[in-house]
Amino acid sequence: MKLAKDIPSQAELRKIFDYNPETGDLVWLRRPEKGPQWNGRFAGKVAGTPHKAYIRVKLDGEKYQAHRLIWMLVYGEIPNDKQVDHEDGIGNHNRLSNLRLVSNQQNQFNRSCDKGRGYKGVYPKGKRWKAEITTPDGRQYLGMFNTPEQAAVAYDTAARKWHGEHARLNFPNVHEVAA
Repeated sequence: MKLAKDIPSQAELRKIFDYNPETGDLVWLRRPEKGPQWNGRFAGKVAGTPHKAYIRVKLDGEKYQAHRLIWMLVYGEIPNDKQVDHEDGIGNHNRLSNLRLVSNQQNQFNRSCDKGRGYKGVYPKGKRWKAEITTPDGRQYLGMFNTPEQAAVAYDTAARKWHGEHARLNFPNVHEVAA
């Protein structure tokens, strides 16, 4: 696992940003050392720009993901064995209620399906559909199904069991699946 770069301390971040937990926005504070031109352009404005699925903030020449800065600003540390995850899987939703610390494995459980594949854990196999899930013990075969939807339901059932609150489901609004 790639180690993340060091983030400035909570004390330093509190001198640089204000954070609105309701909107998820980091806002630049006035920085006397930056001078009137910088302050006139940035102070009081939302920090960061979209980059891929996330918001990225350039701070003193270094680029950081906004959700990591937010976590450090609010809580003061990100343990080396943890990552900051977006519970809803939407990388630019940086409301504090949507951020949580997880292990790398839990973060992978919360990943969405690869684009173009349709359902998470579902693969075409001839004229049928295979369902598989990754567990702490490795990949687990869940069976062969006549439709991709049937395979996706089998994946969701297993994901609830193995991944718990970190599961990314194909049908998140279906609470229980009938046997």
